[in-house]
Amino acid sequence: MITLRDAEAKKDMQITALVDSAEARAYGEKKDKYMLSLVVVMPGGQKIGAVHWNVEPDKANGMAGRVITAMATVGTYKESLQLTLNGIKYSKIEDVSNYAKRSVRDPLDAVGDIIGRTSHIVDGYLRGIVQKFVHDKSFEKFAQYPAGTSWHHSRVGGLAEHTLQVVTTSLQLVDEFAHLNPAPNRDLVLAGAILHDVGKLRELTPFPFQYTDEGCLLGHQLLGVQMIADRAGVPTNPTERLKYLHLLHIVAASHDTFGQSPVVAKTVEAMIVHQADLASSRTDGIIMEVQKGLEQDPGATCLGWSNKLARKPFVTPDFPADQSPKENRDVPASASTAEDDSLPY
Repeated sequence: MITLRDAEAKKDMQITALVDSAEARAYGEKKDKYMLSLVVVMPGGQKIGAVHWNVEPDKANGMAGRVITAMATVGTYKESLQLTLNGIKYSKIEDVSNYAKRSVRDPLDAVGDIIGRTSHIVDGYLRGIVQKFVHDKSFEKFAQYPAGTSWHHSRVGGLAEHTLQVVTTSLQLVDEFAHLNPAPNRDLVLAGAILHDVGKLRELTPFPFQYTDEGCLLGHQLLGVQMIADRAGVPTNPTERLKYLHLLHIVAASHDTFGQSPVVAKTVEAMIVHQADLASSRTDGIIMEVQKGLEQDPGATCLGWSNKLARKPFVTPDFPADQSPKENRDVPASASTAEDDSLPY
């Protein structure tokens, strides 16, 4: 693991790394010189920015996805680690699995849990659509795919992990609002949560995680809608057609923001799945940024600036267990703010 202490020492080292991305950029007063701007992945999955000065303008061509060796000087740029590379050579290593981050939980266990939840869908029509996916051999790809390339759940098995979190949180929200009228439709929510990111099987690639052409042009929501339409077909029964449209809407509106989704969430069920998706992605995202910060600066509390979070994450310490008697820990009802009308929610 390369850390900020290595940067303080301006440590030189020989590295072998996988190129995640590479771009040639012009610099100098006349913009007649070129540098390589790279993101490299170290064994174990640590991503670090890197530069290589004075290169040919076509140097970046074909570098992404290749393993390189180089001499590296460890430094920093905008409070983050940066490697200055020299003597880049392509390695003969072809198996890049050693460079991938992996879910702590066994991804196949997560896939099994998702498949098991399918039997909880009472509605036969909706259960049938979901089963067309989960009983297909290709559904096991959830155990190899990420949920993103560089943000949340960007690791092997991340898609299975994220999907299971969205399913679990969505059903918790259904239970919390079940007493209201109209109550959320549990079957629609469960079916939509399971399939909300199925389009990522076509939007992304397994490690090294990249966007496909159709993923860049269409996005996983539209691809997911297309995949459901292809497998389910458009029903002629009016009731089934309405269920079908509601399910497609949940998938299409999962980000609930124009520019990120084709449509905004217009139903209770779509909003529930969106909020569960948001909770999973943002929570995992900040945890990943904290981990990244601690990898660079072990023991730090206020970490370096995160472009993804647009803030400096702060590490919550391991507080010692409360040793006070239980009666001293009870909060009197008069001290509670639960009924304070001044609170917005």
